[in-house]
Amino acid sequence: MKKHSPIRPSLRWFLLLWVVMTVAAWLVGNMFLGDFMGTASLTPGKQVAMRSPLPLPLTLLFLLLVALYSFLLWMGLSDRVQPRFFWWYFLGQGLLVFTLQMVGGPLNVTLNFYLALVLCALTMFKRVGPMLLIGAFAFLLFVVPMGMKIFSAVSLGTSLEALWFTIWSQSDVTTIVFFVLGYVLVYLQQSHAQAQLERAHRELQATHRKLAASARQIETLTRLAERQRMARELHDTLLQGMAGMVMQLEVTSAQMDRQHYLQAQQVLSQTLSSAHAALVDARHAIRDLRATTPRMEQFVASVQEEIAHFFQLTGIACHTELDDLVHTPPQHCEHVLRVIGEAFSNVARHARARHVSVEARVVEKWLEVLVQDDGQGFDPESSELLSGHYGLLGLQERAQLVGGSLLLSSAKGAGTTLRFRVPLAIANGPAHPLKQEASPSLSGEGHTGEGHTYV
Repeated sequence: MKKHSPIRPSLRWFLLLWVVMTVAAWLVGNMFLGDFMGTASLTPGKQVAMRSPLPLPLTLLFLLLVALYSFLLWMGLSDRVQPRFFWWYFLGQGLLVFTLQMVGGPLNVTLNFYLALVLCALTMFKRVGPMLLIGAFAFLLFVVPMGMKIFSAVSLGTSLEALWFTIWSQSDVTTIVFFVLGYVLVYLQQSHAQAQLERAHRELQATHRKLAASARQIETLTRLAERQRMARELHDTLLQGMAGMVMQLEVTSAQMDRQHYLQAQQVLSQTLSSAHAALVDARHAIRDLRATTPRMEQFVASVQEEIAHFFQLTGIACHTELDDLVHTPPQHCEHVLRVIGEAFSNVARHARARHVSVEARVVEKWLEVLVQDDGQGFDPESSELLSGHYGLLGLQERAQLVGGSLLLSSAKGAGTTLRFRVPLAIANGPAHPLKQEASPSLSGEGHTGEGHTYV
């Protein structure tokens, strides 16, 4: 449905009323008061008749043409003219008013009709350019007969200056011109405000579409992140638990082969406990995948428990320096714990190491966790590493989630170093001086500094 401006019906009736009142005033003056407006004292003691009252036949023709003009004006303002016929419409209307002027229509009456036509053009085209063209066309049609009358008056001896003063001193002509100019200015302001409103509406619609697309993208990314999180949790709980049980069962098998049944029974009991723990962890991960935020005491105790469990499981000597671990931001505790657990799992399964070192230290604005071993190492360019065999995918995702970094360095026969950094903001300043970047020794002998060694 086509929407109209709220001023369109009011303007339509206003212009029609304007035309009717103009013609009515002319009829009253023409029929009862005589033509005082058409005669002006142009020179002292001399009068020039600008026009005389119309005879009855011309008056009837004039009224018929005015009725046709009014009907066409109503058609244009009622949106009953197709846009492709707009220029033909205004050409016909302009020529119709020109005919009224040539029939003998008064100057002020035809000027009213031309100005009403210009306002109609401004309303129908809704653009200033076509309105200016219609206005120029109407002005040309208006000044041609007027110029002929001026030429006739000058030829009768009327001075040009007095003639122009007589024309523009008529209050109705001057008032009409300034009224139309004021209306055009107001209309242009309203058009500008309407254009701004429509532009803001379009921008709002575009923003709404962008927000809807962003919401869909966020929903997709949320599902993807939840799947990745589920994969990490299952890997860090169920898979690591099963890997530990496999190693314990291998130890049990070796003890059985040596007929060390008591030791095999002890390892088997540990395996059973590990199976129960893995089952509990798996159920917890499936039931609620939201990462917990443990208290600092619980976090440090969990890390120490992870280290002790690793030593009991593998018998690999483990040296630790965990004093700066207390500076771990609470929201990063779960990630740091999982990274240490994954590093121990990789050492137990692949490294064949004799010593492992775990260190937490503050480096500028970062908390850095180092896990080093003196095992067989690996080729960083190997396909196993790139395919995620060492659980690197989950570690890299955790580093991205916390806005940190992960660096894994190794070489064949040279051990492996895992460096995990998380952003750190210490409100009261670091409790310990910043340590140097030098890597600690992995030999387990002659190590300086505070720490604990599991042997």
